[in-house]
Amino acid sequence: MGINSAYYAFPQPQIEEFKHHREAMLAFLEGETEANPVAECKLGVMWDALHFVLTGKGTGHADPATTERFLMQAVVGCKDMSQRRKIVSYADAEQVRKISDTMAGISLELRGYSFSGRLAELIGIGKTDTPVQRINSHTLFRQLSTANIYPPVWNSESGELEFWRGKIVKAFGQLQEFYKKAAEQNCGVVVYIG
Repeated sequence: MGINSAYYAFPQPQIEEFKHHREAMLAFLEGETEANPVAECKLGVMWDALHFVLTGKGTGHADPATTERFLMQAVVGCKDMSQRRKIVSYADAEQVRKISDTMAGISLELRGYSFSGRLAELIGIGKTDTPVQRINSHTLFRQLSTANIYPPVWNSESGELEFWRGKIVKAFGQLQEFYKKAAEQNCGVVVYIG
């Protein structure tokens, strides 16, 4: 259970329809009606941790005007249509291409925490002249815990931290591949976190 995330790629005309008929988008997201997304990605509970790893901030503290905006938008979308405690948003096909291009230049590795130099600079932990930045897992997990990043597992035992580290890296790869497919097919994306 928990607060899960799902990402759906649709051709731009369907995104336009959803933008003008919010109820139709909500009915699809709540399983009341069917739609046929071109691609979908479900990250489960890893959305907030992935957002923090990509931007250095929790989802409640992100600034869409900053340099990491496309990384932020990859996780929470661009145009907010939220209701109550759920995040409902979308990104047009043009924004999806920018998100995909930004994510394409980033690598997270499973062994150790490795960030491309570009990502390290974006989130303020390094410089782009260094191809890979290694970050101590315990330091990262301390930061996740201090920032109250969901899910609340970052004070776990070492063995469990390796499990969660793997989950973050896997979630990044899934989201990166999803946005690549969406951009290649000129799709917009609907984001649902709830």
